[in-house]
Amino acid sequence: MGLADFSPPAWSATAALLASLAVIACDFPVTGSASGLGGSGETNFSQISCDLPSSYIFDGGVRDAIPSLQNPSLVRASGPGTRYLDDWAAVHAQFPSLPDTRIIGIVVDGQAIAFPHNILWWHEIINVDVGGLKLAVTYCPLTGSSIVFDRKPVGVARFGVSGLVFRNNLMMFDPETESLWPQMLRGARCGERSGRSLGSVPSVEMRWEQWKALYPNTLVVSSETGWDRNYALYPYDLYEAGDFLLFPAGELDSRRPVKERVLGIPDGTGGLAIPFGVLEQAGAQVATTVNVGGRSILVLWDAEAQAAIAFDAATSEGPATIKVVGGRFVDDETGSVWSVDGRGIEGSRKGQLLNGVDDAYVSFWFAWSVFQPETQLWN
Repeated sequence: MGLADFSPPAWSATAALLASLAVIACDFPVTGSASGLGGSGETNFSQISCDLPSSYIFDGGVRDAIPSLQNPSLVRASGPGTRYLDDWAAVHAQFPSLPDTRIIGIVVDGQAIAFPHNILWWHEIINVDVGGLKLAVTYCPLTGSSIVFDRKPVGVARFGVSGLVFRNNLMMFDPETESLWPQMLRGARCGERSGRSLGSVPSVEMRWEQWKALYPNTLVVSSETGWDRNYALYPYDLYEAGDFLLFPAGELDSRRPVKERVLGIPDGTGGLAIPFGVLEQAGAQVATTVNVGGRSILVLWDAEAQAAIAFDAATSEGPATIKVVGGRFVDDETGSVWSVDGRGIEGSRKGQLLNGVDDAYVSFWFAWSVFQPETQLWN
């Protein structure tokens, strides 16, 4: 798609359809069985018990209307099926109010893999089996939340998109029991598996260009997904740029802009939110140590990558006290240089890895604050 073909409409047909389908909140009973999701693809939750306030659950009417992916094709950064990333970067350069070209990145057995938001706008969940891991890479466009889950301990073959949202957040479902798993609650809250926690694995979210610079041999999800989608098109138009929400989310915390991205480190119903805007004001690179629930956590920020990442400030070889020196991340112990994603890249600690904080994730401020109402703000 060329720039001449693009003009952002006031509101897309896709988003308008979502809004029109979701005007009625589901009324969940206190008790029942987890048999309400019918095989026809239509949602019918009259028999599902749910441990959530029904006033914030909205029903789009059809499960899997947004189809999750199962082990999509992964290709090299410049390989066939990656043009959509360049096309969208060109669109964003002309219309900067639209979302940037961002990815969720993981490294498994030394292999970097990028899961672009462009793909996740249309699919929200990518189930991927790699290096003995069974992962669910998830992104909710309405709450801006990126979390990579470990499916293996809970015995879920794949997660699908239920068509329901809770406080605007994606509610996943599993085909085995058709229980519902709100992404930002990180566990099942409706159906047979209600109360089961869902473990996550460390991941990073950053701009695509900076990820490629860090990992020139990265793999990335190809546009050849088997679905007829235009991955060089953002289906929610001006949603990310505006203060409006599609559905009620509860009382909003006005301390930060509604759609500002924050790095959240949870602790019960509280934790700490580190706003990107505050980090941006603090500098092009920031290294800071914070305390969350008794945990001492290192946070690294790079403005060019628009990446804020949390670490345990240690490797298998010992602690790493990292500061910004001359625009680079340098440890006090050896003077080694580190990348924003926690890799030693120069010096005696080259090749060492900081331990990522698996429960930290990025989301929009409004979503973080309604799911973590006792949160503190970093400043």
